[in-house]
Amino acid sequence: MIHTSSSSKSPCPSPHVAAHARLLAHLHQDLLPFGWSLSGWQEATASAASTTGPASVSMAHGLMLDLPKDEQTLLQNWQDDFEHHFASLSAKKTHASELLHHAHQEPESFWGQMMESCRLAAVALFFEDDEATLISEAWMRSCARLGHFDARTWPDRWEDFSTMPLPQPSHPLPALGLYPVLPDAQWVNKMVDVGLPTVQLRFKSEDRQAIEREVKAAVRATESSKTRLFINDHWEVAMDAGAYGLHLGQEDFAVAPMEKIRQSPCVLGLSTHGYVEMLHAAKHAPGYLALGAVFPTTLKQMKTKPQGLGRLKAYASLMKPFSLVGIGGIDESQFKAVQACGVGSIAVVRAIVAHPQPEAQARHLMAYF
Repeated sequence: MIHTSSSSKSPCPSPHVAAHARLLAHLHQDLLPFGWSLSGWQEATASAASTTGPASVSMAHGLMLDLPKDEQTLLQNWQDDFEHHFASLSAKKTHASELLHHAHQEPESFWGQMMESCRLAAVALFFEDDEATLISEAWMRSCARLGHFDARTWPDRWEDFSTMPLPQPSHPLPALGLYPVLPDAQWVNKMVDVGLPTVQLRFKSEDRQAIEREVKAAVRATESSKTRLFINDHWEVAMDAGAYGLHLGQEDFAVAPMEKIRQSPCVLGLSTHGYVEMLHAAKHAPGYLALGAVFPTTLKQMKTKPQGLGRLKAYASLMKPFSLVGIGGIDESQFKAVQACGVGSIAVVRAIVAHPQPEAQARHLMAYF
Protein backbone atom coordinates (compact mmCIF):
# COMPACT_ATOMS: atom_id res chain seq x y z
CA MET A 1 0.00 0.00 0.00
CA ILE A 2 1.34 3.45 -0.90
CA HIS A 3 1.13 6.15 1.70
CA THR A 4 0.25 9.69 0.65
CA SER A 5 0.16 12.85 2.69
CA SER A 6 -3.07 13.96 4.27
CA SER A 7 -4.61 17.15 2.92
CA SER A 8 -3.23 19.14 5.87
CA LYS A 9 0.36 18.18 5.06
CA SER A 10 2.60 19.35 2.27
CA PRO A 11 2.80 16.55 -0.35
CA CYS A 12 6.44 17.41 -1.05
CA PRO A 13 8.61 17.89 2.05
CA SER A 14 11.48 20.35 2.08
CA PRO A 15 14.88 18.85 1.24
CA HIS A 16 15.98 19.29 4.87
CA VAL A 17 12.92 17.49 6.27
CA ALA A 18 13.15 14.74 3.66
CA ALA A 19 16.83 14.16 4.42
CA HIS A 20 16.08 13.87 8.13
CA ALA A 21 13.19 11.48 7.44
CA ARG A 22 15.45 9.30 5.30
CA LEU A 23 18.03 9.13 8.05
CA LEU A 24 15.46 8.29 10.72
CA ALA A 25 14.08 5.51 8.53
CA HIS A 26 17.60 4.20 7.93
CA LEU A 27 18.36 4.15 11.67
CA HIS A 28 15.20 2.16 12.41
CA GLN A 29 15.00 -0.16 9.42
CA ASP A 30 14.77 -3.12 11.79
CA LEU A 31 11.11 -2.01 12.14
CA LEU A 32 10.34 -2.76 8.50
CA PRO A 33 7.72 -5.46 7.96
CA PHE A 34 9.08 -8.96 7.52
CA GLY A 35 10.71 -9.33 4.11
CA TRP A 36 10.55 -5.62 3.20
CA SER A 37 13.45 -3.23 2.70
CA LEU A 38 13.91 0.52 2.44
CA SER A 39 14.92 0.14 -1.19
CA GLY A 40 11.42 -1.16 -1.87
CA TRP A 41 9.97 2.28 -1.09
CA GLN A 42 11.25 3.94 -4.25
CA GLU A 43 10.06 1.04 -6.43
CA ALA A 44 6.67 0.94 -4.73
CA THR A 45 5.99 4.66 -5.07
CA ALA A 46 7.19 4.71 -8.67
CA SER A 47 5.01 1.78 -9.72
CA ALA A 48 1.93 3.35 -8.14
CA ALA A 49 2.46 6.94 -9.29
CA SER A 50 0.34 6.49 -12.39
CA THR A 51 -2.67 5.31 -10.38
CA THR A 52 -2.43 7.29 -7.16
CA GLY A 53 -1.99 10.82 -8.47
CA PRO A 54 0.39 13.76 -8.06
CA ALA A 55 0.68 13.50 -4.27
CA SER A 56 2.34 10.09 -4.58
CA VAL A 57 4.68 11.37 -7.28
CA SER A 58 5.74 14.23 -4.99
CA MET A 59 6.11 11.87 -2.07
CA ALA A 60 8.26 9.50 -4.12
CA HIS A 61 10.43 12.44 -5.20
CA GLY A 62 10.77 13.71 -1.63
CA LEU A 63 11.63 10.36 -0.05
CA MET A 64 14.21 8.87 -2.39
CA LEU A 65 16.21 6.80 0.06
CA ASP A 66 19.73 7.86 -0.82
CA LEU A 67 21.20 8.81 2.54
CA PRO A 68 22.75 12.22 3.25
CA LYS A 69 26.52 12.30 2.74
CA ASP A 70 27.23 13.37 6.31
CA GLU A 71 24.75 11.61 8.59
CA GLN A 72 26.46 12.68 11.80
CA THR A 73 26.34 16.36 10.85
CA LEU A 74 22.64 16.14 10.06
CA LEU A 75 21.90 14.37 13.35
CA GLN A 76 23.95 16.88 15.33
CA ASN A 77 22.27 19.82 13.60
CA TRP A 78 18.80 18.53 14.45
CA GLN A 79 19.87 17.79 18.02
CA ASP A 80 21.27 21.31 18.39
CA ASP A 81 18.16 22.83 16.79
CA PHE A 82 15.91 20.92 19.17
CA GLU A 83 17.85 22.01 22.24
CA HIS A 84 17.91 25.63 21.02
CA HIS A 85 14.17 25.78 20.36
CA PHE A 86 13.30 23.79 23.47
CA ALA A 87 15.43 26.02 25.71
CA SER A 88 13.77 29.12 24.26
CA LEU A 89 10.33 28.00 25.43
CA SER A 90 8.89 29.06 28.75
CA ALA A 91 8.73 26.24 31.30
CA LYS A 92 4.99 25.76 30.94
CA LYS A 93 5.30 25.43 27.17
CA THR A 94 7.80 22.59 27.18
CA HIS A 95 5.01 20.08 27.70
CA ALA A 96 4.29 17.71 24.82
CA SER A 97 0.79 19.08 24.35
CA GLU A 98 2.20 22.53 23.65
CA LEU A 99 4.77 21.22 21.18
CA LEU A 100 2.15 19.17 19.36
CA HIS A 101 -0.27 22.08 19.26
CA HIS A 102 2.43 24.32 17.82
CA ALA A 103 3.46 21.67 15.27
CA HIS A 104 -0.12 21.21 14.05
CA GLN A 105 -0.89 24.94 13.95
CA GLU A 106 2.37 26.00 12.30
CA PRO A 107 3.64 23.16 10.10
CA GLU A 108 6.45 25.35 8.72
CA SER A 109 7.87 25.96 12.20
CA PHE A 110 10.72 23.84 13.56
CA TRP A 111 8.27 21.73 15.57
CA GLY A 112 6.05 21.22 12.53
CA GLN A 113 9.02 20.17 10.42
CA MET A 114 10.30 17.85 13.10
CA MET A 115 6.94 16.12 13.47
CA GLU A 116 6.63 15.80 9.69
CA SER A 117 10.09 14.24 9.40
CA CYS A 118 9.12 11.67 12.04
CA ARG A 119 5.86 10.96 10.21
CA LEU A 120 7.63 10.54 6.88
CA ALA A 121 10.18 8.21 8.47
CA ALA A 122 7.33 6.01 9.68
CA VAL A 123 5.77 6.17 6.21
CA ALA A 124 9.07 5.05 4.69
CA LEU A 125 9.07 2.12 7.11
CA PHE A 126 5.68 1.11 5.68
CA PHE A 127 3.53 1.97 8.66
CA GLU A 128 -0.01 2.80 7.60
CA ASP A 129 -1.03 6.47 7.50
CA ASP A 130 -2.84 6.50 10.85
CA GLU A 131 0.05 4.61 12.44
CA ALA A 132 2.61 7.04 11.00
CA THR A 133 0.73 10.02 12.44
CA LEU A 134 0.48 8.30 15.83
CA ILE A 135 4.20 7.48 15.79
CA SER A 136 5.20 11.04 14.88
CA GLU A 137 3.19 12.45 17.79
CA ALA A 138 4.64 9.79 20.11
CA TRP A 139 8.13 10.80 19.04
CA MET A 140 7.35 14.43 19.86
CA ARG A 141 6.02 13.47 23.29
CA SER A 142 9.11 11.34 23.89
CA CYS A 143 11.38 14.27 23.03
CA ALA A 144 9.45 16.60 25.33
CA ARG A 145 9.63 14.03 28.13
CA LEU A 146 13.38 13.51 27.70
CA GLY A 147 14.19 17.15 26.97
CA HIS A 148 16.26 16.25 23.92
CA PHE A 149 15.95 14.62 20.51
CA ASP A 150 17.55 11.21 20.09
CA ALA A 151 17.18 9.95 16.54
CA ARG A 152 18.26 6.44 17.56
CA THR A 153 15.59 6.02 20.23
CA TRP A 154 12.19 4.76 19.08
CA PRO A 155 9.28 5.87 21.32
CA ASP A 156 8.28 2.95 23.53
CA ARG A 157 6.59 4.40 26.62
CA TRP A 158 2.83 4.38 27.13
CA GLU A 159 2.80 8.10 27.95
CA ASP A 160 4.40 8.79 24.57
CA PHE A 161 1.49 7.21 22.74
CA SER A 162 -1.43 8.16 24.94
CA THR A 163 -2.46 10.91 27.34
CA MET A 164 -4.73 8.44 29.17
CA PRO A 165 -3.49 6.31 32.08
CA LEU A 166 -2.40 2.81 31.12
CA PRO A 167 -5.36 0.46 31.72
CA GLN A 168 -4.66 -2.41 34.07
CA PRO A 169 -5.76 -5.92 33.04
CA SER A 170 -9.09 -6.96 34.54
CA HIS A 171 -7.68 -10.48 35.01
CA PRO A 172 -3.87 -10.23 35.19
CA LEU A 173 -2.20 -13.26 33.68
CA PRO A 174 1.28 -14.74 33.90
CA ALA A 175 3.19 -15.67 30.76
CA LEU A 176 0.97 -18.17 28.95
CA GLY A 177 3.77 -20.34 27.54
CA LEU A 178 3.10 -22.57 24.54
CA TYR A 179 -0.34 -21.66 23.20
CA PRO A 180 -1.70 -23.99 20.51
CA VAL A 181 -4.75 -22.89 18.54
CA LEU A 182 -6.85 -25.98 17.93
CA PRO A 183 -9.65 -26.81 15.48
CA ASP A 184 -11.98 -28.87 17.70
CA ALA A 185 -12.64 -30.31 21.16
CA GLN A 186 -10.90 -33.58 20.36
CA TRP A 187 -7.66 -31.67 19.82
CA VAL A 188 -8.23 -29.76 23.06
CA ASN A 189 -8.56 -33.08 24.90
CA LYS A 190 -5.27 -34.31 23.41
CA MET A 191 -3.39 -31.22 24.54
CA VAL A 192 -4.91 -31.31 28.03
CA ASP A 193 -3.57 -34.85 28.36
CA VAL A 194 -0.13 -33.53 27.42
CA GLY A 195 -0.39 -30.91 30.16
CA LEU A 196 -0.27 -27.72 28.09
CA PRO A 197 -0.83 -24.57 30.18
CA THR A 198 -2.98 -22.74 27.61
CA VAL A 199 -5.04 -23.73 24.57
CA GLN A 200 -7.50 -22.02 22.27
CA LEU A 201 -10.47 -23.58 20.53
CA ARG A 202 -10.91 -21.99 17.11
CA PHE A 203 -13.90 -23.94 15.82
CA LYS A 204 -15.17 -22.62 12.50
CA SER A 205 -18.82 -23.34 11.79
CA GLU A 206 -22.12 -21.58 11.07
CA ASP A 207 -24.04 -24.35 12.83
CA ARG A 208 -25.06 -23.10 16.28
CA GLN A 209 -25.63 -26.59 17.63
CA ALA A 210 -22.23 -27.76 16.42
CA ILE A 211 -20.60 -24.72 18.02
CA GLU A 212 -22.31 -25.38 21.34
CA ARG A 213 -21.35 -29.05 21.21
CA GLU A 214 -17.65 -28.34 20.57
CA VAL A 215 -17.38 -25.53 23.11
CA LYS A 216 -19.06 -27.57 25.86
CA ALA A 217 -16.88 -30.58 25.07
CA ALA A 218 -13.75 -28.45 25.21
CA VAL A 219 -14.81 -26.95 28.54
CA ARG A 220 -15.42 -30.43 29.95
CA ALA A 221 -12.00 -31.54 28.75
CA THR A 222 -10.28 -28.79 30.76
CA GLU A 223 -12.48 -28.81 33.89
CA SER A 224 -10.27 -31.01 36.06
CA SER A 225 -6.99 -29.80 34.59
CA LYS A 226 -4.69 -26.79 34.94
CA THR A 227 -5.09 -25.92 31.27
CA ARG A 228 -6.54 -22.48 30.49
CA LEU A 229 -9.09 -22.74 27.67
CA PHE A 230 -9.82 -19.72 25.49
CA ILE A 231 -12.69 -19.82 23.00
CA ASN A 232 -12.21 -17.92 19.77
CA ASP A 233 -15.11 -15.69 18.62
CA HIS A 234 -18.13 -17.49 20.12
CA TRP A 235 -18.46 -15.30 23.23
CA GLU A 236 -22.10 -16.06 24.05
CA VAL A 237 -21.64 -19.82 23.91
CA ALA A 238 -18.32 -19.64 25.75
CA MET A 239 -19.75 -17.57 28.60
CA ASP A 240 -22.80 -19.82 28.91
CA ALA A 241 -20.56 -22.90 28.99
CA GLY A 242 -18.29 -21.45 31.68
CA ALA A 243 -15.12 -21.28 29.59
CA TYR A 244 -12.01 -19.90 31.26
CA GLY A 245 -11.52 -17.23 28.62
CA LEU A 246 -12.45 -15.62 25.31
CA HIS A 247 -10.26 -14.61 22.42
CA LEU A 248 -11.61 -11.91 20.12
CA GLY A 249 -10.28 -10.39 16.94
CA GLN A 250 -10.57 -6.71 16.04
CA GLU A 251 -13.80 -7.20 14.11
CA ASP A 252 -15.30 -9.26 16.94
CA PHE A 253 -14.71 -6.89 19.83
CA ALA A 254 -16.02 -4.02 17.73
CA VAL A 255 -19.48 -5.62 17.99
CA ALA A 256 -19.23 -7.82 21.11
CA PRO A 257 -20.79 -6.68 24.43
CA MET A 258 -17.44 -5.69 25.91
CA GLU A 259 -18.79 -4.32 29.18
CA LYS A 260 -20.70 -7.55 29.82
CA ILE A 261 -17.59 -9.58 28.98
CA ARG A 262 -15.38 -7.50 31.29
CA GLN A 263 -17.78 -8.00 34.16
CA SER A 264 -17.93 -11.76 33.62
CA PRO A 265 -15.46 -14.30 35.09
CA CYS A 266 -14.12 -14.93 31.56
CA VAL A 267 -10.57 -13.77 30.94
CA LEU A 268 -10.30 -11.72 27.76
CA GLY A 269 -7.62 -12.03 25.09
CA LEU A 270 -7.51 -9.67 22.10
CA SER A 271 -5.77 -9.73 18.73
CA THR A 272 -3.80 -6.69 17.56
CA HIS A 273 -1.84 -5.85 14.42
CA GLY A 274 -0.06 -2.59 15.20
CA TYR A 275 -0.01 0.54 17.34
CA VAL A 276 -3.52 1.83 16.64
CA GLU A 277 -5.11 -1.54 17.38
CA MET A 278 -2.95 -2.09 20.49
CA LEU A 279 -4.00 1.21 22.02
CA HIS A 280 -7.64 0.52 21.19
CA ALA A 281 -7.46 -3.01 22.63
CA ALA A 282 -5.71 -1.84 25.81
CA LYS A 283 -8.76 0.30 26.68
CA HIS A 284 -10.66 -2.95 27.26
CA ALA A 285 -8.10 -4.06 29.91
CA PRO A 286 -7.62 -7.58 28.47
CA GLY A 287 -5.87 -10.42 30.25
CA TYR A 288 -3.49 -10.75 27.30
CA LEU A 289 -2.74 -9.17 23.94
CA ALA A 290 -1.85 -11.22 20.86
CA LEU A 291 0.69 -9.40 18.64
CA GLY A 292 1.05 -10.35 14.99
CA ALA A 293 1.13 -11.68 12.48
CA VAL A 294 4.86 -11.89 13.12
CA PHE A 295 5.62 -13.89 9.97
CA PRO A 296 3.64 -14.73 6.82
CA THR A 297 0.80 -17.17 7.41
CA THR A 298 -1.49 -18.96 5.02
CA LEU A 299 -4.01 -19.92 7.69
CA LYS A 300 -5.77 -16.58 7.72
CA GLN A 301 -6.16 -13.74 5.24
CA MET A 302 -4.34 -10.81 6.86
CA LYS A 303 -5.09 -7.17 6.11
CA THR A 304 -1.68 -6.09 7.34
CA LYS A 305 1.84 -7.04 6.31
CA PRO A 306 3.77 -9.55 8.45
CA GLN A 307 5.15 -7.46 11.32
CA GLY A 308 8.59 -9.02 11.72
CA LEU A 309 10.75 -9.26 14.84
CA GLY A 310 11.72 -5.58 15.03
CA ARG A 311 8.13 -4.42 15.33
CA LEU A 312 7.28 -7.25 17.71
CA LYS A 313 10.06 -6.09 20.03
CA ALA A 314 8.84 -2.48 19.87
CA TYR A 315 5.23 -3.52 20.52
CA ALA A 316 6.25 -5.74 23.42
CA SER A 317 8.25 -2.93 24.99
CA LEU A 318 5.25 -0.60 24.82
CA MET A 319 2.71 -3.14 26.08
CA LYS A 320 4.84 -4.94 28.69
CA PRO A 321 2.31 -4.47 31.54
CA PHE A 322 0.14 -7.02 29.71
CA SER A 323 0.68 -10.72 29.19
CA LEU A 324 1.79 -10.91 25.55
CA VAL A 325 1.44 -13.59 22.88
CA GLY A 326 3.40 -13.66 19.63
CA ILE A 327 1.30 -15.14 16.84
CA GLY A 328 1.42 -15.77 13.11
CA GLY A 329 3.60 -18.08 11.05
CA ILE A 330 5.94 -19.00 13.93
CA ASP A 331 7.70 -22.35 13.80
CA GLU A 332 10.21 -23.92 16.16
CA SER A 333 13.23 -22.45 14.39
CA GLN A 334 11.97 -18.96 15.29
CA PHE A 335 10.97 -19.60 18.93
CA LYS A 336 14.08 -18.19 20.59
CA ALA A 337 14.12 -15.08 18.39
CA VAL A 338 10.44 -14.42 19.13
CA GLN A 339 10.93 -14.94 22.88
CA ALA A 340 13.89 -12.53 22.83
CA CYS A 341 11.46 -9.80 21.69
CA GLY A 342 9.80 -9.82 25.11
CA VAL A 343 6.69 -11.98 24.72
CA GLY A 344 5.99 -14.72 27.25
CA SER A 345 3.87 -16.88 24.98
CA ILE A 346 3.89 -18.16 21.42
CA ALA A 347 0.73 -19.24 19.62
CA VAL A 348 1.08 -22.06 17.11
CA VAL A 349 -1.24 -23.93 14.79
CA ARG A 350 0.50 -26.02 12.17
CA ALA A 351 3.54 -26.63 14.39
CA ILE A 352 1.28 -29.03 16.32
CA VAL A 353 -1.86 -29.91 14.35
CA ALA A 354 0.13 -30.64 11.16
CA HIS A 355 2.79 -32.65 12.96
CA PRO A 356 2.73 -36.46 12.53
CA GLN A 357 3.25 -36.87 16.30
CA PRO A 358 1.43 -33.88 17.81
CA GLU A 359 1.56 -34.98 21.45
CA ALA A 360 5.31 -35.59 21.33
CA GLN A 361 5.79 -32.33 19.46
CA ALA A 362 3.77 -30.41 22.06
CA ARG A 363 5.94 -31.83 24.88
CA HIS A 364 9.03 -30.90 22.92
CA LEU A 365 7.92 -27.31 22.31
CA MET A 366 6.86 -26.84 25.94
CA ALA A 367 10.52 -27.17 26.91
CA TYR A 368 11.18 -23.71 25.44
CA PHE A 369 9.15 -22.09 28.24
